[in-house]
Amino acid sequence: MKNYFYALSSLFFVLTLTNNSLSQCDYLINMQDSYGDGWNGASIDVAVNGTIVSNLTIANGSTGSGSVSTYTNDIVAFTFNSGSWDSEITFQITDPAGNSLGSFGPNPTIGLFLSDTSNSTCAPPSCMPPSGFVASNISGSSADISW
Repeated sequence: MKNYFYALSSLFFVLTLTNNSLSQCDYLINMQDSYGDGWNGASIDVAVNGTIVSNLTIANGSTGSGSVSTYTNDIVAFTFNSGSWDSEITFQITDPAGNSLGSFGPNPTIGLFLSDTSNSTCAPPSCMPPSGFVASNISGSSADISW
């Protein structure tokens, strides 16, 4: 019986150690609405390296949350888009390492309010997926494709 306990205790220790050392890639955004009816058209755009990857809001209710995955050294920009009752809106942003980047609102600054270089421990893939496809010289049996 002692051997089983020791084996299980050892396994728990290894799993805990492994779980705590996993990479952290995500910015976390916790959102609140003090009246409880959602953000009434307001939202936060999150751009990574100049491309908007997420639009966050509370459709209805008092709370919501979102996350955005990043790679090491990505440039992350947060833009607040005004709604009908911005005085009801608050939110907090946490970086991938768990550091608070601030608590915003009520009446958050409209427009770009925060830029950050990601401290994510997630390395970008060695071969990024292709983008910007252009097709030319298209025929029934061939085409020239570039990216």
